[in-house]
Amino acid sequence: MSDSGNTNRRISHACVIVTLNPDAAQFHRVLDASLAQSPAVIVVDNGSSPQFVAGLHDHAANSSNLHVLPLGRNLGIAAALNLGIAEAKSLDAEFVLLLDHDSIAEAGLLEGLLLAMKEKQHSGEKIAAIGAKIFDPRSGEELGFYRMHNGHWDKIKCGVSTHGLLPCDYLNSSGSFIPISAFEDIGPFNEQFFVDHVDTEWFMRAQSLGYACYGFCGGALEHYMGDAVIRYWLFGWRHMPRRSPPRHYYIVRNSLWLYRYKHVPFAWKLNNFLKILFTFFYFSLFDVQRTGQFKSILKGLVDGIKGERRPT
Repeated sequence: MSDSGNTNRRISHACVIVTLNPDAAQFHRVLDASLAQSPAVIVVDNGSSPQFVAGLHDHAANSSNLHVLPLGRNLGIAAALNLGIAEAKSLDAEFVLLLDHDSIAEAGLLEGLLLAMKEKQHSGEKIAAIGAKIFDPRSGEELGFYRMHNGHWDKIKCGVSTHGLLPCDYLNSSGSFIPISAFEDIGPFNEQFFVDHVDTEWFMRAQSLGYACYGFCGGALEHYMGDAVIRYWLFGWRHMPRRSPPRHYYIVRNSLWLYRYKHVPFAWKLNNFLKILFTFFYFSLFDVQRTGQFKSILKGLVDGIKGERRPT
């Protein structure tokens, strides 16, 4: 049961923010932006410090639209999102916006997403989600959306002049605006995945069930991908997120699990396999934690080959 100032109001949409020991100043920006735009904000805490959780409860006691679900330990992003969406449903929310604890919605984003969603639903199309345009302030770059084209994956970006919707094949979970009715039809996020590729699997499952998703160019989300941004040269200067060894374990393990899923397109599997090879090469040789990276990626490969653990 969540802690909140008011649990009896009916609402149209809610924000679900998953936290795990966030930077306090940054999280306050996330929370303030969300509370200003949503009739309900649900914070699902995945085992942060007692001081942080106590602060959340104090804030909820003075805020009628803040709801807190402390889990006590890290159950993973999939479980936290599933619980947060269940809480949103209990509040009679029709839609939910998913956010990480470092994702800051610009003013007007929720209103724009809601209007875009209503317009698409009115057309009769089955919509899994509409995702906000994401930019990482460390690189200053728009991260873009992905769509399959002629058997390979293209990154498409809104740019400065596009304000509509871009059809895409999957979205980042943070910034995804999802109809709860669609979520119930598609099913929950796979908790075996724990963290990485939780969103990838869900969106590809949705696509296999006839659902579409779109990137929204009319509003932006400030979001930090990885622990840092690395600038490297490969036929031109590029940026990529730098992630810790434990995160690379889950990325690699879950990628191999996804290769077994029939609803995951072969083109994605091939493209991802090449990314895994690059990740192994780059981070095992050049990262400041190269030994830890090598061991974690290797363990991810071994556990990924073993296959997903299914409940008995």
